[in-house]
Amino acid sequence: MASQLEAYDVPGASDSLTQFMDLLTNWYIRTQRDRFWDEDAAAFDTLWTVLTTVTRLAAPCCRWRPRRSIGASPASARCT
Repeated sequence: MASQLEAYDVPGASDSLTQFMDLLTNWYIRTQRDRFWDEDAAAFDTLWTVLTTVTRLAAPCCRWRPRRSIGASPASARCT
């Protein structure tokens, strides 16, 4: 995905991200389901690490959306 982003191949990077997320949900989460039900901290930590890393990788592919389009008013979205 990194090489695709460096080449400005956003559609290719998006496809790679989609394939990875399918693999993550169809393999890791399903095969480790018992660990999640048992509240295994290591399973949750691994999933958290993967999701935060994928979020950082996907950031260049995601467009910034106006606050209005996600339902928040500008006043409620301000940091106080």
